[in-house]
Amino acid sequence: MNLLEMLGQTMMSPSSVDALAKETGEQPSQIQNLIGDALPVLIQAMTNNASSADGAGALAEALTQHKETGAVDKQIAKSDVKDGEKILGHILGGNQDQVMGALSQKSGLNIGSVVKILAILAPILLSGLNAATNHANSNATANAGGGFNLNDGLDLGDIFSLFGGAAQPQQQSPAGFGMDLIGSLLGGGSKPQQSGIDGTALINALLSVMK
Repeated sequence: MNLLEMLGQTMMSPSSVDALAKETGEQPSQIQNLIGDALPVLIQAMTNNASSADGAGALAEALTQHKETGAVDKQIAKSDVKDGEKILGHILGGNQDQVMGALSQKSGLNIGSVVKILAILAPILLSGLNAATNHANSNATANAGGGFNLNDGLDLGDIFSLFGGAAQPQQQSPAGFGMDLIGSLLGGGSKPQQSGIDGTALINALLSVMK
């Protein structure tokens, strides 16, 4: 299991989606589809930001402020939306309006609801990334190229216990349209490499500044 799958299964579980529906008044099916489209975009954007030592260091520092390990639905109920909006701004930068507009069009949700849902999830995203990176750091094994391979000594399924467990999502896994968004709005041109989507490159970048 990779980072994207782990985050998708926790954030798109019935209990998480129901909690978001309660907070926003939106339909669970639309919320679930939004998350599935948005997660790859956010992971790729963070990967792009962490491609420099300064960017990776800044993200690693931000992770130290997000260490919540409760069940995701409970985190949703007490999530700091203002903090989440700031996080989204840092992650997406000048692409934020384009990304939110595209996600709104695809999901059928208005932009205000898209921003609110993703702002609620943004601190949870960082907490999940913090847990995954720390887990990887403590269990890392070097591959032949000197980097970390998520398939070596790390089962991100173990991290489910930090978030109260999660049921399998009932609809699409995070892929497809989100990848097209990344190519057209964040990277331009062709679709990004799968390692950028699944979180491997992101965790590698963070581990590089934790040495």
